[in-house]
Amino acid sequence: EIVLNNSFKLFMQTKLSNPHYPPEIQAECTIINFTVTEDGLEDQLLFLVVKLERLDLAKKKSELIKQQNEFKVTLAHLEALLLEKLANAEGDILDDTELILSLEEAKKTSDEVKEKVVVAQETELKINETSEFYRPTGARGSLLFFQLMSLCNMHTFYKYSLDAYLMVVTRAVNSVTLRKPKEVKEEVKVDETTEAEGGEDEEGDEEDAEDEVAEEAAPEEEEEEEIIELTGKELKLRVDLLQNIITLFVWNYTRRGLLDSDKLTVVSMMCMNILVRAGKITAEEKETLIRCPPDPTPPVMPENARSWLSETQWAQLKTLENMEAFKKGGQLTQNI
Repeated sequence: EIVLNNSFKLFMQTKLSNPHYPPEIQAECTIINFTVTEDGLEDQLLFLVVKLERLDLAKKKSELIKQQNEFKVTLAHLEALLLEKLANAEGDILDDTELILSLEEAKKTSDEVKEKVVVAQETELKINETSEFYRPTGARGSLLFFQLMSLCNMHTFYKYSLDAYLMVVTRAVNSVTLRKPKEVKEEVKVDETTEAEGGEDEEGDEEDAEDEVAEEAAPEEEEEEEIIELTGKELKLRVDLLQNIITLFVWNYTRRGLLDSDKLTVVSMMCMNILVRAGKITAEEKETLIRCPPDPTPPVMPENARSWLSETQWAQLKTLENMEAFKKGGQLTQNI
């Protein structure tokens, strides 16, 4: 056996996405899974967008989480205190006045904490309902990130960092922010000109300038923290704008590192995945557009098309004609 210091800690990592360990190792270790999933990234991006759009909701959410953790610690401390007092009680418990008073005080505190927990849960529910309106932006951002992660199948040097991606999304949202920019202080310039002129009563002027600057600072802080609440149709249009601007920024960020021969392929993949997620096309239709398997029994190709169409291309056109989107305007080959 090896004698180890009490503060010794061992950290190990594995590239396995879902490792399996024996029960005895599971009991001795704390296993943390850092794998990024699409749903997990969607929630992370949702919180980021809400923080940038509705800072008041993000602050309340953080405060509620901190408050609920404190409630849990308080309840656990009360339970431990009660168990300790009961275990150390001697003689008849009913005759121990101090113990009875402690139990009553603990029960009162526990009831108050439980009431606050109920209020906090109701507030959190309202915050989540408002935040859910911005979920399409998180879903779009998550979809695009995993699209970028799959580009390594095209070429090994297509690698993207999650931290850099979060910065791109942040810049995208800030580019269309509804917050008013902070105004530049003009009173300071006035003070400098008066000092250059060498006016009298400099001390009185400085005090007046400080008062004016202090008065000016208060509305600036209020203006900086001003929150614009949108509802109904305005909120829906805002969410649509955020989705589009995030898509544009991600594409501009991605295309700078793509080979020219891959740009059309990547943007087509992005477009198709967005259409599939929106329900405008099905996954089967997307696969057909990408692979387009030839029709096994195509009709005879017209003679006037043989000079510019191959037999395989003709069979692929017949496959596309079976898709619902190409049935509306008539057959693709009707005018050939």
